[in-house]
Amino acid sequence: MVQIVEAARLKARTHRLAVVIGLVFVGLALWYNVTLPIGESDNEASHYRYIQYIKTYRDLPPAFYQWPAPPSTDQCQSPSSTDVQDPEHQFRQPPLYYLLTSVAFFWLDTSDPWWPPTNHYSVHSNHPDGGYNVAIHTEREAFPYQGTTLAVRLIRVLSSLFGLLGLIAVYLTGRLIFQPGPSPLPALMMAVVGFVPTYTFAASVINNDILVGALGLWCIYFCALSVRSGVRIRSFALATICMALAFLTKYNGVILLPIVTLTGVVLLVRSWRAGNARLNRSLRALGLIIAIQTLLPSWWLLRNKQLYGDYFINYPNMIQPFTTKISWLGAFTVPELVTRLTNGVKFTFMTFWGLLGADFVVLPEWLLNLLAILTGLVVVGIIYQRRVRRESGSLNRLALISLLVIVINWWFLYFLINLQPARGRYLLPMFSVMGFLLIWGSSALRTRRFPWLGAYLTAGAIMAMGLFVPLGVLRPTYATPALAADAALLPGEQGTYAHFGDIAELVGIEVEPASVAPFELLDVTLVWRALKTTPNNYVVGVHLMAADKTYFGGAAHLPGKGNFATSLWQPGDIFRDRYRFYLQAAPPGTLPIAGQVKISMYCPNANSQPDIPVLDAAGNAQGDAVYSTPIRIGLSAPNPPPQGDDPPLARFGDEIALQRVTGLSPGLHLGAELALDFTWQALAHPRADYTLYLHLLDGQGNFQAGADKSLTQERYPSGMWLAGETITDTHRLTIPVATLPSGTYQLTAGLYDPVTQERLPLSADAAQAHPDGLLLGTWQFTLYHAFTPMVIISPTAKPGK
Repeated sequence: MVQIVEAARLKARTHRLAVVIGLVFVGLALWYNVTLPIGESDNEASHYRYIQYIKTYRDLPPAFYQWPAPPSTDQCQSPSSTDVQDPEHQFRQPPLYYLLTSVAFFWLDTSDPWWPPTNHYSVHSNHPDGGYNVAIHTEREAFPYQGTTLAVRLIRVLSSLFGLLGLIAVYLTGRLIFQPGPSPLPALMMAVVGFVPTYTFAASVINNDILVGALGLWCIYFCALSVRSGVRIRSFALATICMALAFLTKYNGVILLPIVTLTGVVLLVRSWRAGNARLNRSLRALGLIIAIQTLLPSWWLLRNKQLYGDYFINYPNMIQPFTTKISWLGAFTVPELVTRLTNGVKFTFMTFWGLLGADFVVLPEWLLNLLAILTGLVVVGIIYQRRVRRESGSLNRLALISLLVIVINWWFLYFLINLQPARGRYLLPMFSVMGFLLIWGSSALRTRRFPWLGAYLTAGAIMAMGLFVPLGVLRPTYATPALAADAALLPGEQGTYAHFGDIAELVGIEVEPASVAPFELLDVTLVWRALKTTPNNYVVGVHLMAADKTYFGGAAHLPGKGNFATSLWQPGDIFRDRYRFYLQAAPPGTLPIAGQVKISMYCPNANSQPDIPVLDAAGNAQGDAVYSTPIRIGLSAPNPPPQGDDPPLARFGDEIALQRVTGLSPGLHLGAELALDFTWQALAHPRADYTLYLHLLDGQGNFQAGADKSLTQERYPSGMWLAGETITDTHRLTIPVATLPSGTYQLTAGLYDPVTQERLPLSADAAQAHPDGLLLGTWQFTLYHAFTPMVIISPTAKPGK
């Protein structure tokens, strides 16, 4: 009895680190579970409905089934979406994960039809600024969980258990690799796999990725066990069964085929070396194994063929010949192919560590850079181990084989999905291969006192990353905007105080920067105050337009980037909402120009009155939109000044110089229209939006005609001009036809501030100064009077008399 207890204690000490890591992993997966809102993983709604269908109808769903949408009080919802939704494309997936989950939760009530409303304006729906959430999350997801929310949270726990089973396989694989003798490396290998955010995330949502991953990890374990010593056909049989089950879980389980094939070749070579008798037994066994593992998924493929006429429903890339895909490479030049492959490797590296949410949430760039450095150090460590630690020859060969397997599988998936790089989660079945490389490369860092220093540091760093993701990535991604205590505007915010119907008040706007060029970012902050609750989810449109209606881009999505839709607003809620978009290209000759940001609120699918009317504080109608103060649209570098050494005609203060005027006719006559082109240059940033006056004066200096118009007719007000910028501006003046007496007339011009009515002083060195401003020209008008005599002829007069 004492020996049994002592043996149990020894085993407990041996596996203690692995047990701790397993418990931490489960806790972390549960943290991911409760942090992530319902439906915020890749197609979680469709995965859940697959399970619902099996539980409800006790049958596999048809591949082209359309799930009825629950009723909605949202009047902004598309009328068609109240009846049916898009086909549930996950129903084409192999069924193993969904069958196991349905059996495990036979007792769970999944009849609640509710599901979070879809956010049709997210990044997932091709709205770059619309946020990453694919659904609108309400109080129905709050604790204590009920209905759909409870069912989803519990089914996610089963995914966590699948993830734990996969980690057990990783641990056992590590024990095979790093034998003999006690070592923490197997447990640390388990940690560097389990705490990669991609793995933890897959283990905390409803999806078939985690089951295919766990089966793949067990397949690799049995492959390693079958070649560990001698020829173990039974272990190889279990490996092939795991591969077949992985294929019945998700089609990317096929990436296990190269590893299984390589293992089979090794077993055959060893059997051949052992003699013909052993070889014959091995061949018969392997033949039987191949037949069994072929039969397992065959029923599924034959069912698809019988029902739908195709083995792989909606997966044309699975049935196209590899030769066809290889021929596609010929369409690229060598530099194009190198660039394409380089970008593909970068994408796989980024998504290996973390492609979260609905396949759009990535890790911060600074974290990816640190991971790239860590990976580089691991590669250096692998090279060091090969060069220095020659006594570990088997491990060094295994590292080389592992790298080769990763490359082969990456290419395999690259061709399988039509020359597209694989997402990191597609490689989940072989994460133990990456885990081994990370541990083996990092264990090159050691001291006599701490022989596993590098491995502990690497595992600790990856664990810290896994703990950071819920707080630093997931929670901010799905957080609602912070509510403000009051509606006081911050510096730089423009007060608007406009009401959109009786729903909300737009308290203020801030547009940054004040000068923006095409292909640059524009940030618009809206300050909202909710006035009443509404069941509708209105879209807020923010668009930049010039005075001539030229469109320069914009963004339209639900408030709070989908995290704070209008149906979630409560009266009195005050918050700031930021919209961000890139400006579009401008038509030739358009820039620079003034533009205004237009803010509107509307129902995208309303049959009538899609735009919410805008009212002022007194309730007067103001149209259907609110406009910001003008901003400058143009390049940040000013236009080059005109060439030549000619001095300007005049300077107005220290702000604006008049370079030249064209269009002055020497033969001016009454009724003529002058079209004058003024070329201005900003000596400094003008302090106001100045107005140009043109005065036609008689010989006594009296005003006879004229025109006052803002520079560029407000198309590009002078207050936006950059220092050194050159602007050409056309102004027109019509000479009256018959109201001017004959005499000498002069045309003068000047600039003034329309707000203060103060003129800009004319410089002393002006070419032709005049008391009224700059003298542009002098003309002599002569008024001619035509006289037509009137002759009266008597009707009785005779001709010739």
